[in-house]
Amino acid sequence: MAHGLIKMDDFAQVIFQNAVIKEQLAQKLYLSMAQKAKSEKIKRLFTKLAEEEILHEKLLSKFDISIVKKVNQGFIKDLNLIKESKEEL
Repeated sequence: MAHGLIKMDDFAQVIFQNAVIKEQLAQKLYLSMAQKAKSEKIKRLFTKLAEEEILHEKLLSKFDISIVKKVNQGFIKDLNLIKESKEEL
């Protein structure tokens, strides 16, 4: 592997980890908004949104890169992100 390059699986794992962090931040934002809301309807709305973010976080944290790759093989190949070696041609 060339200096400074990471494997695609490692890159995908970083993307999922960042997505989990974004879900956690969104959850905190929605809970903060719920606490500040004056209307009970708005409080319930933001609380519900926070609950949805918890579900998203749980789903994303359970992603297995090998399964994602198998399910999306055709799509990933169509992206043409990786050049095939001469042996594969």
